[in-house]
Amino acid sequence: LTHPAVQSEGNLDPYDGYITYRLVDEMAEERELEKEIADMKSMVDVKYSRYRSSDPLDLGEALWITHWYPNEQWAKTITTKSLQALEELWQQGDFREPLNRRLAFREFGTTIGVQVNDQANEAWKNRVDDIHNLWLPHLYKRDKDISPVMFCTSLRPGVVSRHYLQ
Repeated sequence: LTHPAVQSEGNLDPYDGYITYRLVDEMAEERELEKEIADMKSMVDVKYSRYRSSDPLDLGEALWITHWYPNEQWAKTITTKSLQALEELWQQGDFREPLNRRLAFREFGTTIGVQVNDQANEAWKNRVDDIHNLWLPHLYKRDKDISPVMFCTSLRPGVVSRHYLQ
């Protein structure tokens, strides 16, 4: 790439880039991505203290991202903020709104994240089952290109976790 493909940055883009470079570099025979990793890490370091979201997909993806390197400070901070925000959404009733005001794939983002991140509390185990059971009869009613894929991933989140690669 010689220039950005889009002119805006997503909320999680620097973190996605950072973990992707790290994972690719760690799997390679020779380490060749130190500069790219350092570039992404500098973006992560600038941004993580200001991380905020109220979107279930974003919060779940944040938990998935942070589970790769859970002992790094940026990951600890984002994990804490994401779990707090998800708990607020749950307590406010966002996950009990009528289905026509919710999106299955966004909630499956949450269920994937809380299942792979060891910091998610036990209450989320039952909530994951509740969300799965709620959406199962409705998977193909809307967003049928992504909701079933996210649902299947949420049923077997281990295949997209760091434990799977070990």
